[in-house]
Amino acid sequence: MSAVTFALDRQSKEANEALWQGKVETQGNWVSVRPIEVLKISPGIEKLVFAYVPVAELEKTPKLKRWWMATRAYSLSATFMPCLAVLSYGFTQAWSVRPVVALLAGLGAVLLQVSINLDNDVEDHLKLIDLPGTNGGSGVIQRSWLSAREVKRFSRIALVFGVLCGLPALFREPALVLGIGIAGVVGAIGYSGPFFRLKYRGLGDIAVFGLCGPALTAGFSLAAFGQLNAGVFWLGTFFGFAAEAILHTNNLQDIEEDLSRGAKTLAARMGFSRAKVFLIFIYVTAFSALAVGVLTHVIPWACVVVIPIGFLFTGKLLRDVSKASGTLSPLLTGVRIQAAKTHLILGVLLCLTLLANIYGSSHG
Repeated sequence: MSAVTFALDRQSKEANEALWQGKVETQGNWVSVRPIEVLKISPGIEKLVFAYVPVAELEKTPKLKRWWMATRAYSLSATFMPCLAVLSYGFTQAWSVRPVVALLAGLGAVLLQVSINLDNDVEDHLKLIDLPGTNGGSGVIQRSWLSAREVKRFSRIALVFGVLCGLPALFREPALVLGIGIAGVVGAIGYSGPFFRLKYRGLGDIAVFGLCGPALTAGFSLAAFGQLNAGVFWLGTFFGFAAEAILHTNNLQDIEEDLSRGAKTLAARMGFSRAKVFLIFIYVTAFSALAVGVLTHVIPWACVVVIPIGFLFTGKLLRDVSKASGTLSPLLTGVRIQAAKTHLILGVLLCLTLLANIYGSSHG
């Protein structure tokens, strides 16, 4: 049975409210709806088609699962793994750790990423980049599991608590942490939100590289140890590119949707063919950064094993992407999750080699 639909002027107050609330009032009752199509009537005039959502469909999924999917938990290794790696690295340097400050700083970093993920879902929904059937976002708004307003509210809560978690580090190292902290907050607010909208201007990749890479590892190292050296920088560069790979595979699948709604991501600017090649460059550069750290003796030599093993893990991902003929290719199904898993595996492997180096040194 086909869904019952209705259309509203794209720029109307009613359409905007329906997008935010995921509901419309009909005969005194609020009914769940979802946008399913944009119709171009004439230049500058669009109709937004909504479909009514059956109540039974909304009751299938537990609330906890909805929020778990909304945060895109599979991608959160982009922030917590660099923190764990720096923590492990600090132990190899015999730095004295501040456990409470370190724990709060790591939690704050994860909360800022949660805020970015949620906010990005809302903005892509409002711009009609993510519609039912497209690849983008977590899908919770498109499935009517959560409204854009609910997701936005939780995004702000995560941002506030993320900032609060970073305050102890700021008190410890005010001169050094302040700049990194401001960059993190601005990045969280401006990635897809008002004023900056970095993602839609092709600057999201740079922001992710910095916020999940050198800026994150430097900030966490200062928070946890009050120490900073070149090894922290090379670890940050490695993780920054590995996190950029997650974003790039996501944007690679979304090129057509992004371009249709005016979102000029780096992948969209490159085009599909060049974007595929750029993914190879990202991983090669990530492993090269780790190699430089090892060769300059600022990262323990044991970490060199991450490079060949890392190429084994990225091999299938890169082969699938290189063989894909377009954004709708079945070979691209799940590549963003593959990239996130690769980031997690590489991070775990790096932490284990760092900790093994400590054990080897103490028993050498």
